[in-house]
Amino acid sequence: MEQNGQKGRKVFISIIVLLILIILGMIGYFLYDKGMILNQETKKEVQKEKESSSKEEEISINDAKFATIYQVLSPFTYENNRENGYQSFTGAELAFISVVDLIEDNFTKTQENDSWGIPYYTLPANILDQHLKTYFDDKVSFERSSFVGSSFQLKNVNFNGSGMSIVSYDSTSDTFKVRFSGVGGTSGPMPNITKRKIIKATQKGDTITLVEKAIYYTSDSGFNEIEKKNYFHYSIYKEPAKLTLLQTLQFDDDSIQNATISVDDYLDKTSTITQTYKFNKESNHWYFASSKIQ
Repeated sequence: MEQNGQKGRKVFISIIVLLILIILGMIGYFLYDKGMILNQETKKEVQKEKESSSKEEEISINDAKFATIYQVLSPFTYENNRENGYQSFTGAELAFISVVDLIEDNFTKTQENDSWGIPYYTLPANILDQHLKTYFDDKVSFERSSFVGSSFQLKNVNFNGSGMSIVSYDSTSDTFKVRFSGVGGTSGPMPNITKRKIIKATQKGDTITLVEKAIYYTSDSGFNEIEKKNYFHYSIYKEPAKLTLLQTLQFDDDSIQNATISVDDYLDKTSTITQTYKFNKESNHWYFASSKIQ
């Protein structure tokens, strides 16, 4: 009997040990499945990702992550600080940015004409929302009524001209009524001017930093009665406020045709524009975060 009792206790203990091992295995699998414990390969991947996110790497100055955003926003970052992203832009500026990518398919021709017989078109306002989110954080928004009265020249649309004017806004249908007309005006002769240049682009995790150099200028012209020539003066400055004069250049009718003014000639003297771009994991796109001139 005693021998059978010892045998029974051994079986009981074995069962208990087996159950404990099963429970520990299940706990281990659960923790592994939830990422609470890692195998060696996973640990290496996590470590590699951590190192990558903390390491700053130089990237191409034409990197597709920011190139289009930079191109569209460059007129707005040239003379003004934009340290708070889209909140640094005025309603008129956001309006301009929102219509940059419009195409003819975005518009619907109406049966209504203006006094000149030119037809009106409708434009869904939510399309402008989508376009703004291409360049800014998804939280970007605009006051629709503030766009009324604005006029723009569109590059991809030509209905009786490429000049679009926003006539009114209908809140019920969330649409703008617009009309198109021709865009006129010509300018006089100018030298070939390169005002700014990206000199470095780096990425650290979800942040891209661009470093640019920029020059600023004023111009005026006059006519020399004796020589019967126009003269053109260009004053080159360090900063947007145009307080620090770097150089004054003069051209006449002949020399201005082939003249060049470039930031490359002033790289060690002029302002620096630093821009940052962030990556939005939820919408899976890069967007403009800030810009500062120093």
